[in-house]
Amino acid sequence: MRISFVVVLAVVIAATLVFWYLRTMTLSFDCGVETLQEVTLPEGKYIATLFERNCGATTPYYRIVILRPAATKLDAEKNEDWVFSVKDRPNIQLRWETAHRLAILSDQSDESATPVKLWKDVEVVQKPPPAH
Repeated sequence: MRISFVVVLAVVIAATLVFWYLRTMTLSFDCGVETLQEVTLPEGKYIATLFERNCGATTPYYRIVILRPAATKLDAEKNEDWVFSVKDRPNIQLRWETAHRLAILSDQSDESATPVKLWKDVEVVQKPPPAH
């Protein structure tokens, strides 16, 4: 019984490490980054940035939303600050609803492995875009 628990634990740990390695390699090697939209919180505390990541002909485009303190530069490699990620090139708009609430307007759902609902003191919500 003790051996099977150790084996299961080892498999879970190995699978977790492989998952994070593949996630990082899929989205974080030498890629082109183009900023599509940047919105600063009116109080000036945070900046939300929508950028497009292109890692070459054999990989898909990703559109990613990252949050950061206003006094810092954009670091697209800092994936712990990514709050939304989606494959391909859907239409996405960012809007600060309050000083503690960022709305991401998109028909596409977040494809992050662990969707972020709270970043520091900012609630992150996804909503459909307004009808035209």
